[in-house]
Amino acid sequence: MLKPDLIIGREYQKNIYNQLSNFAPTVLVDWGSFTSFQDNFRYIAQVLNEEEQGKLVLQQYQKRIRDLQDRMGERLQKIEVSVIGFSGQSIKSLNRDAVFNQVLDDAGIKRISIQKNQQERYLEISIENLNKYDADVLFVINESKEQLYPDLKNPLWHHLRAVKKQQVYVVNQSDWFAGGPLGVNKILDDLFKYLVR
Repeated sequence: MLKPDLIIGREYQKNIYNQLSNFAPTVLVDWGSFTSFQDNFRYIAQVLNEEEQGKLVLQQYQKRIRDLQDRMGERLQKIEVSVIGFSGQSIKSLNRDAVFNQVLDDAGIKRISIQKNQQERYLEISIENLNKYDADVLFVINESKEQLYPDLKNPLWHHLRAVKKQQVYVVNQSDWFAGGPLGVNKILDDLFKYLVR
């Protein structure tokens, strides 16, 4: 049987809080109250009494951000990116709350205005409106275990600038939807891989 030192749960799990706290001290976090993954991480570090270690981890993140900016050089100001998710039969766009968008913003990578200004947590996009989400570089998060969305065979897909320039990159859902330093560093790995020339 597991014997954790601490259980960190989500606010919506309050109905099982008493059960969880029978196993170990339990903290429920309202993730929605944090404006960034960095604030969230600082809070977890505080709960664990590891603030100094948390600072070091975030300093390393900032160092990697500066390294990415340096290595991209002028390209940082020239390119615009878009990120869309493919999930079974739908295409979606996520707003600033998505950790990958926070990483792009921290790095100073330009995102298309329709995504940058999106208020809704996520929006479903029809294949007919996909051209509004076109950019120099298009990251596609494949949320399905199947091959990518069948509409990629649609001629509208092939008219996208990023498709024509062969600047479409399929990235791992578990990496790009992660909320902590390990996931953020995997997002940065992909940015180094695909954006640094």
